[in-house]
Amino acid sequence: MARASKYCIFCGSQPTTREHVWADWLKRYIPKTSVNYSYLSATVHKHHSEFTRKTVGGDLRSRRLQVVCRACNNEWMSRLQERAKPLLLRLLKGEITVLDVNQQQILAAWIP
Repeated sequence: MARASKYCIFCGSQPTTREHVWADWLKRYIPKTSVNYSYLSATVHKHHSEFTRKTVGGDLRSRRLQVVCRACNNEWMSRLQERAKPLLLRLLKGEITVLDVNQQQILAAWIP
């Protein structure tokens, strides 16, 4: 399991809470295709980086991380997801979609 962060990675406040990586509404579009998933973690040093891949059991769609505070998750991140959701749904459904600059910026902010 990934190490919990004591401070929110966005605003630096405490405490952090365990929050879902993938929103529940996305489960319809992300199929459960395996009983295991893997993740990559990196330790960055001054002159090199060390990478570790770990395989764990469970549903990737229920993955939670403790790296953001409740306020960030429930306020600006939630608003961003609500703005991105209609755009994402069109793309996930395979609909032909033209994105203007503002829509591209919304998706780019949501993706990381």
